[in-house]
Amino acid sequence: MSKKRLIFDTTILIIAVLASLVVVYIRFIPRKLVVPDKYKTIQLAMAKAKAGDTVFVKSGNYIEGVDLVDGVNLAGEDRDSVVIKCDARARSVVFAGNCKNVAISNLTLKHIGTSKGSTRMVGVLIDNSCMKISNCRITEAAGNGIYLYSKSNAIINNCIIEDNGFCGIIVDGEGTSATIKDCTVTDNTNNGVLFRKGATGVAENNICERNKDTGIAMQSKGTKVVVKGNHCKGNKKHGICFWDAASGSAENNICESNADTGIYVTDLGADVNLVGNRCLKNKFEGICFHGGCKGLAKNNICEGNDRSGIMVYKVQEIVTIEDNVCQKNGIFGVNFNEASRIIAKNNICSSNDQYGMLFQEGAGGLAEGNICEENRYSGIAVWGHKTTPILKSNKCRRNNPSGIIFEKGASGQATGNACTDNLWSGIAVKGEGAKPVLSGNQCNNNGAWGIIYWADAEPMISTDNITLANWKGGIKARN
Repeated sequence: MSKKRLIFDTTILIIAVLASLVVVYIRFIPRKLVVPDKYKTIQLAMAKAKAGDTVFVKSGNYIEGVDLVDGVNLAGEDRDSVVIKCDARARSVVFAGNCKNVAISNLTLKHIGTSKGSTRMVGVLIDNSCMKISNCRITEAAGNGIYLYSKSNAIINNCIIEDNGFCGIIVDGEGTSATIKDCTVTDNTNNGVLFRKGATGVAENNICERNKDTGIAMQSKGTKVVVKGNHCKGNKKHGICFWDAASGSAENNICESNADTGIYVTDLGADVNLVGNRCLKNKFEGICFHGGCKGLAKNNICEGNDRSGIMVYKVQEIVTIEDNVCQKNGIFGVNFNEASRIIAKNNICSSNDQYGMLFQEGAGGLAEGNICEENRYSGIAVWGHKTTPILKSNKCRRNNPSGIIFEKGASGQATGNACTDNLWSGIAVKGEGAKPVLSGNQCNNNGAWGIIYWADAEPMISTDNITLANWKGGIKARN
């Protein structure tokens, strides 16, 4: 082959390679497909888009449903001025099916029509897809605002999800997960956010307000969620609820003015840590553990609730209540009820309208190092046959009438407690069958007696109790 021929062939090959590279570059450079400038409808632009492209929607009202294309972003010019809506009887407003990577942003999505309450038609339906939803308003959907299932994954950020016909967001099924952050989820007909049937995820820094059921709810065995930094207010049931064996944690949330409980944990198999939450002015309890669950409540503030700051009710596993402040509640600071077994350490139960801490109906366990003061009735009360807690090293002061009272046949132990400056007595025991062991307690400076017990009670009072400077006397047996 001649030298000229070789140069010619080489040049042709280089040109061909460069041309191919240009074609490849042009093919894969991201494009912006503008609606309605170039494409009259969003779905038409979606049909022409390729992975990496963005369908950009200018301000206006668009009457259509949209099926997303894998790898294509859907972005509005402005959330409040780009409105996509479709017939509630026909379909979901936006659908992502079998998409590995899709995103929508800066849009308002809603239904029109008369089928509100149908759970089949939702604002955004995510089926076996990975999706990001940011800065969107999803409202007036016939069913859920957002529904993801079938091993989908979603990041939902800075969205307003309001006034939908069922839940604001449902994360449904094993292998399905979501991170929901900085969203406002309000006025939905059921729960604000619901994780269920083995779903996992994080709900963080959201406002969940005035939903017709619970602000953030976790349901079913295998469901495990971290709920942190949320504000759950004015919901028609609970602020936060773990039930039907769901597990996880709730950290640093504010749950206030809900129509039932601030944070509710219930059912056998539920295992939840509650740390650093503020549960304020709820209609029933600030925090409630119920029905076979187990868990930890630590460093929470439960204040101004209509019944109890913390309640543990019919719980078969050990629940630990530690370093909480339960004050100014309508009845109890902490209430342990019906055969529950607890460890209560270093809590402050003060200025409650009845008792600082109550064990009743067979509840037992250990209460140690708690401060129960300035409650309207006793600091710690123990009621009922088979109610047998160990009360150790607690400070029960300035309560009315007693620091500690065993009543209605209650037993157990009171050891090393400081029961001082109470209006009537340091420790009182009354009721047939009441047989607590009292040892090493300091019952000083009370308004009447250090220790008092009635004729039908049979306390075992050791000689190491100290009863000094009480107004009427140290130890009194009365008829």
